[in-house]
Amino acid sequence: MMKQKLVLLNGSFATGKTTLAKMLAEYYKKSVHIDVDQMKWNIRNGYIDEEDVIKGIYQLRDCINQHIVAIQACYQAASIFFANGYNLLISDPAYNEKLINAHLSEIDKFNNVEVYKILLIVDHNNMKDRCAKQKRSTSPKLFELFSSSFRSINEAQWDVVDTSNKDIVKVFDQIRTILDIAK
Repeated sequence: MMKQKLVLLNGSFATGKTTLAKMLAEYYKKSVHIDVDQMKWNIRNGYIDEEDVIKGIYQLRDCINQHIVAIQACYQAASIFFANGYNLLISDPAYNEKLINAHLSEIDKFNNVEVYKILLIVDHNNMKDRCAKQKRSTSPKLFELFSSSFRSINEAQWDVVDTSNKDIVKVFDQIRTILDIAK
């Protein structure tokens, strides 16, 4: 029996996390994509956005704590999917050590699961262009927070895939090579 896969796709906004996770979930049989951002955005009242931190409305620690709760909720859902034989693709812009450690702590709870940690990176200009194409309004301060935060991630612990100037299909193929999940 093949081990189930847990794939964590991390990276700043506009790196292709969601698009690639959707493509991979469609390509590999019995796989689902859980998006941590979507879990956060399901909070109807009291959601703390990074933009609110930049504006001085909330503290970064409050935003990070709420993000960690969303990570934990995603892995609770993941455990149910694993129990029913699914592979999991989890996408999240885990932009600092506390968020990454929250993922790693949750991942450690799973036995007999192959874990892949993929860090998607993109150069500054491509990120800006993609945000403009997506009509994503991002303040320069938030843009810099994400850009600088991802530069500090210890890449030795990740399979790093540069999505700058690449066709999404080529990136998809590169990730498929990393995962080597049997269809």
